[in-house]
Amino acid sequence: MSLGPTVSGVSSYASVAARWLLGASAHPGGASLTRYAARLANVNAQSFVLDVAGGVGSSADLLRAEMRASVINVDIEARSARAARARGVLTVRGDALELPVRDAAVDVVLCECAMSTFPAPSRAVAEMARALAPGGRLILTDVVAELDLRRAHPAVDAGVRRLSAPLPAVGYADLIARARLELVSQEARPDDAREVIDRLLKRLRPLAAVPAVHRLRTTLREARTAVDEGSLGYTLLIASKP
Repeated sequence: MSLGPTVSGVSSYASVAARWLLGASAHPGGASLTRYAARLANVNAQSFVLDVAGGVGSSADLLRAEMRASVINVDIEARSARAARARGVLTVRGDALELPVRDAAVDVVLCECAMSTFPAPSRAVAEMARALAPGGRLILTDVVAELDLRRAHPAVDAGVRRLSAPLPAVGYADLIARARLELVSQEARPDDAREVIDRLLKRLRPLAAVPAVHRLRTTLREARTAVDEGSLGYTLLIASKP
């Protein structure tokens, strides 16, 4: 889950309730995964990073504070952009399908748990590739829904697809290949998916007597089973521009 918006500007994750449920780092893996991925991509004090659909700027803050990178946060949602600016993050309102940067402008593009919310993922990755300088790196994390999820866990599949349109793990690698980027590494992160589900279950426990919350907790427990079975998960990809 992510605070990143869809291109239409409608973000289920930006609500106050979602922020309470998910915490500051709303995406699976949180700050730990951002830190780990940035190190894999060699983000450092000389790096110019574009954080696409970066929401309120939590990841930008981390990259600036810990790695001394220069970061521009791009988000289409006005509320998120205002919140990011309020915390001192350089933020531009912009569309992931038309990034407001020139060609070959940045060293690293970061996109955390937002690609699956975009209506045209191929176009978004092509825009990210355009923005990268030769030798630059793309960091992409997102929810994975394998092809058997709908058959094995239809309620989970329906719930996930009300928020986004996740791909199978191979689908994200295919997006990268179509953008003529080179896949450096791809890593399954099931523990990150489990952690965010467990966090939601814990936060919803005091409201379990409410029928709608009870149904949601039932679906979340089924989602946990789907992660254990490998039908649902989370992935990290690092790609390079030749």
